Amino acid sequence: CAGAKVTLSGSGASSYAWNNGITNGTEFTATETKTYTVTGTDANGCTNTATSIVTVNTLPTVTATQNQTVCAGAKVTLSGSGASS
Repeated sequence: CAGAKVTLSGSGASSYAWNNGITNGTEFTATETKTYTVTGTDANGCTNTATSIVTVNTLPTVTATQNQTVCAGAKVTLSGSGASS
């Protein structure tokens, strides 16, 4: 979801370099859906790449029941809308 933290980590090599300023194994906030590419280098200096797509979902627009004033002990129903639960 928008604003959530993401951690991308490569495996199968000795060192890793991600595009888009990402540091391997370090959390970041993805602001848009994007494909990230990592280049892994092994102990022999051989390299290969892999990609990971991070899909950023927009947050729902949630609304709540209007403010209500009731007497102590009275029942009131509150409801929200704009999301699935």
